[in-house]
Amino acid sequence: MKLKKKIEIAMDLMRDHHDIFQCPICKTKIHILEPSSLICSNNHCFNLSKRGSVHFLLDTPQSDYDKTMLESRQIICQRGFFSPLIDKMIQLIQEELPIKSKELRMLDLGTGEGSHLAEIMERLSKENTTRNIGVGMDISKAGIDLAAREYPRLIWCVGDLAKSPFQSDSFDLILNILSPSNYEEFLRIVRDNGWLLKVIPTSQYLKELREFFFKGKKSQEYSNEKVRELFTENLKIIRQEKVEYRMTLSSEDWQHLIRMTPLSWGASSEKIEEAFQLDSHQVTIGFEILLGKRK
Repeated sequence: MKLKKKIEIAMDLMRDHHDIFQCPICKTKIHILEPSSLICSNNHCFNLSKRGSVHFLLDTPQSDYDKTMLESRQIICQRGFFSPLIDKMIQLIQEELPIKSKELRMLDLGTGEGSHLAEIMERLSKENTTRNIGVGMDISKAGIDLAAREYPRLIWCVGDLAKSPFQSDSFDLILNILSPSNYEEFLRIVRDNGWLLKVIPTSQYLKELREFFFKGKKSQEYSNEKVRELFTENLKIIRQEKVEYRMTLSSEDWQHLIRMTPLSWGASSEKIEEAFQLDSHQVTIGFEILLGKRK
């Protein structure tokens, strides 16, 4: 049997679930145009890449998320750096969402290189007999390229949440992991009985690196109070959980961590090299998970 190419797998997924999309230009419905394009009612056309991702951006924005940074993040993810967080997220989803008897449509906004969504979907699918659908979107083309390369059985989109390519009331669950929020758009595209799961860092997150890069500066201290307050202004919190743990990394993974974290952005090459050479590779990891619904 001939193995399907990634673009063919992606087109099958798009064809089965084209009803979740709308044109980011004119807001009309999206249709499939063979062999590898999506087209709206007003003939705006969006082509799939060879890896199967679809590009909905109307321009090319500046991004700090370059390929090197994203590759380091993907390596860190695949080696279990975020596993306790993913475990708790899956636990909350299984305990609070009625997922065992229905198809679950999940959207990860700010998905980066896609590892979090891919792991959550894989693990949920092992325990749920229905067909779950995972969609990841990010403004970074480099991130979506990596996601489509590594995880071809999910839908991957390059897009801007402010000019969303999604129909209203399309998703049961929106993930927003360590990424900016747009609550007006969240509430438009999530179903009336849908959920938002947001992950934010605690003050303990990477405190060793924060101290190294920002010692003596205001940025050394971090608070997520304003982010939490904005969440509660827009949604009713159903569950709120903290996940904190410590890890000791290999020298290789320590360097990947430094490359991937925004804490190192703007640091000189000399400062980054100094961080690479630190004796201790132990780091504190802290997250707060907010699971909410419409008020």
